[in-house]
Amino acid sequence: MATLGIKEIVGALGLVKIASSAFDVMRDGIDQAMSRMDVMDQFQRTMTAITGNTNAASKALDELRAITKGTAYGLDIGAKSVQNFVTRGMEIDQATKRFATWADAVAFYGKGTNEELETVTDALAKMLTKGTVEMEQMNRLTDVGINAVGMYAKATGRSTAEVQEDLTNGIISSEEFVSVVSAAMEEGTNGVLKITGDAKEAGASWQGTFDNMKTAIARGMENIIKAIDDGLNSISLPS
Repeated sequence: MATLGIKEIVGALGLVKIASSAFDVMRDGIDQAMSRMDVMDQFQRTMTAITGNTNAASKALDELRAITKGTAYGLDIGAKSVQNFVTRGMEIDQATKRFATWADAVAFYGKGTNEELETVTDALAKMLTKGTVEMEQMNRLTDVGINAVGMYAKATGRSTAEVQEDLTNGIISSEEFVSVVSAAMEEGTNGVLKITGDAKEAGASWQGTFDNMKTAIARGMENIIKAIDDGLNSISLPS
C-alpha cells in the first residue's frame, strides 16, 4: 500500500466513484430546487390572482409544506395539484384538504410516488370539471389501487352495482362522489379504511427515506440559491 500513489489509493477505495455520485446528486438537487422555486412562484401568482388574497396563497403553501414534510411527495406536486383544483372551481382551503386526503390514499393503496399522486389528483380535477364520473378517470384511480366505487358503496350502504349504474347514468355528481369518498377515507365510514396520516408513515419506509433525502437536498439547494439571490440583490446585482 505504501508504494501506491494518492491516485491509486483514492481509486482503490472507490472514492472517485463516490465523489462522482455525490456530485450527480447535488446537480439533480439544483435542478429540483429550480423547478420547486418556479412552481412556488407560479402558485403564489396564480392563487393570488384567483382568490384576490395574497395571505390565502401563502397560507396554502405553508399547509402544503406541513402536509408533504416527512413524506415521499414533493411540495411542487402539492402546489400543482391544489392549483389544478382551484382553477376548476374549488375553494383553496378545500383544495388543500383534498390534496392531503388523496396523498394519504395514494401512499396507502399505491406505491406512494409523485407520479401516482399527480395522476390521481389530475383525474379528480377532471371529474369535477366534467361534473360526472367517467370511466377513463375512474380507471386512473383504479390503476393506483384505489377502489373509489367500492368505498362510495360502503360509505352509503349500497351495492357496488347500484353505485356503478348511477354513475353511468349521471345520477351521482362528481362533486358528491369525491366528497363522500374523501370523507369516508378521512373518517373510516362504514368499514372504509381510515387512511389519514398514512403518507407520513409511508415516508418512513426505505423508499420513502431515500425520496425524503432527495427532497431534503432540493430544499437545501433552494435555500442556497435564495441566499445567493439575496446577496446579489444587496449589492444591486441581478439575481
